Amino acid sequence: MKIEFDSVKSLNRKSTDIDVRCHKVNDLSILAKFKNLQKLQLRTFKGKDLSFLKELKELRSIVLENVIADNELEDLSSLTSLEVLTIQTPVGWDGSGK
Repeated sequence: MKIEFDSVKSLNRKSTDIDVRCHKVNDLSILAKFKNLQKLQLRTFKGKDLSFLKELKELRSIVLENVIADNELEDLSSLTSLEVLTIQTPVGWDGSGK
């Protein structure tokens, strides 16, 4: 399901597939409550903290498009079900917002 981040709160917490655009959002910790997520796509997230991902033990696929991660993705190491990791950042994309 493709949504803007503002709509995440209205989603069923049992959702298994979410595609989120996060234009002006710095905190995605609410996504840690979606324990059944198997596929997650994050787009245009500038918040840098992906620590909530370690709570999503059922994740099998993650797409990070235009995402800045200060923790160098170390939180993904606990995701033993993860099969697919896609990281995409187009040439010229500036995550600083300058």
